[in-house]
Amino acid sequence: MDWNRAKTVLILAFLCLNAFLAVQLLEIQQERSQLLNVAQSTMNDLKQLLANKKIQLRRSIPEEQPTIPLLEAHLAQPGDGWERQDGVYIKQFFPSASRPSDLNQLLGREIENFSTYRTDMVLPQSGNRVYYQTWEGYPLFEGKVEANLENGRLKEIQWTPLSIRAEDTRQRVTPAYIALLNLIESGKVSAESRIPIIELGYHGQQYDAESMVLYPVWRVVVQDKNNQPHTYYVNAMTGAVESPD
Repeated sequence: MDWNRAKTVLILAFLCLNAFLAVQLLEIQQERSQLLNVAQSTMNDLKQLLANKKIQLRRSIPEEQPTIPLLEAHLAQPGDGWERQDGVYIKQFFPSASRPSDLNQLLGREIENFSTYRTDMVLPQSGNRVYYQTWEGYPLFEGKVEANLENGRLKEIQWTPLSIRAEDTRQRVTPAYIALLNLIESGKVSAESRIPIIELGYHGQQYDAESMVLYPVWRVVVQDKNNQPHTYYVNAMTGAVESPD
């Protein structure tokens, strides 16, 4: 074997590989730079739009952009004492039970895995409390517990328990600032509104009484200048604005 020739071939191959990797790295850096420029331009457009319409953000825009799957949800079967009505399970209490301070403890006894549920702090109402089932920390806006109160005591629980199966494929979600920009540009957010929260979770379309597909959404709660709340969902895969809840 001609070792000198072989060494020359290996050196040339190594140099070609280095050149190829250098070109690839340069392209990645250029692409990343372009994405950063686009992101900065979009953020500037959003800031200008917020200023023009005098819309106030009560919290900073989430920076998270995880890769998450679609979910398949099936209506689960709770224990005894629940009556099913239109895909929701209901349990009534006569006379009304539990003071507000004891409510979570009572719900912990009635609702399976209640510790994994998350309180909806955005839209508290004197007549009820809402809690969302979670999956890997993300709220499932269709899987909720609604505790109806009367004179501060629990009168009725409405529960939509979901059994969840995640798809194997995951996809990176659209940034929250793009979702917010799309929502405002759609004309659904009036001038002088306040936005107390933007959060990532799951929303779904019900195809039958037993199952539905849940997809990632940015939930945006908007309070108009009359302090009336409105909830919107923006598809976190496509950026499309969904119909209000």
